[in-house]
Amino acid sequence: VAGLAHHPHPLAHPTLMWKNPVLAAGKQRIDNNNPPGSRLFISFSKQLPVDYLQQLFAPYGQLESIYLMKGKNCGYAKYTAAPSATAAAAALNGMEVYEGVIAKVVTAHPQVQGMPKKA
Repeated sequence: VAGLAHHPHPLAHPTLMWKNPVLAAGKQRIDNNNPPGSRLFISFSKQLPVDYLQQLFAPYGQLESIYLMKGKNCGYAKYTAAPSATAAAAALNGMEVYEGVIAKVVTAHPQVQGMPKKA
């Protein structure tokens, strides 16, 4: 994607979480369901570093966080507003976002609190 910093070894980055330092100050936890439609499920054909993803998703609005699931090529991007998430999904879903890496970007289902974890 044009304009993004090129990472020499994008698949070797261990960080799984990025939080907006301005928004995270004083907050204990991000409400993933508020506002509705502001959280995206993101999946890639190969693992990408979270700082690269922050640069990739930032142009569409104010990001709250990016979280990648350990050992997986997927996670979540959370915006402060649903229109930002909608714009990012429309622009990035199905696109090649890094050399040969295709993105799946869709609105995430609401996070359900209190559900038992699968064994």
